[in-house]
Amino acid sequence: AVLWLGAGTPYLIFAACLLLFGAGYTLANTAWETLYMGSVPAGLAGLSAAISSAAGQLGGVIAGTALGLVLVSFGRRDFALRLEAAGVPPERVAQATAALDQLLQPEALADPLVSQEVAARLLEGYRESYAVAFAYSLLVAVAITLACIA
Repeated sequence: AVLWLGAGTPYLIFAACLLLFGAGYTLANTAWETLYMGSVPAGLAGLSAAISSAAGQLGGVIAGTALGLVLVSFGRRDFALRLEAAGVPPERVAQATAALDQLLQPEALADPLVSQEVAARLLEGYRESYAVAFAYSLLVAVAITLACIA
């Protein structure tokens, strides 16, 4: 559902979709764990639970890192494409990206590199690009999940 939501969609709607995803994941994971632990001999249940837990934690770290990289990559690319589509020359795209990077730092409010109007436009483009990148990241996660199931 998140893939069809626009960049202007309130975060509460995104949160509801993620809550629904989390509930589905919990149901699927519970069924998987029950099936897995039921097939293990009783004497190895503790070891199997530890291995399953460690594998889940390692998978979470790897997936979180990989999808974070996908999110940043898609977001940066979408942001650059939006600037180019607006007629911004390539050398100014790099400057705008650098200005956005500076705006996203906590100390940016004390020493802004750009005017408030430019900052507002950069941040709005960033929000839209982030929403698009978030959707693409979820698509990548779904594709990887489906590939693992097959």
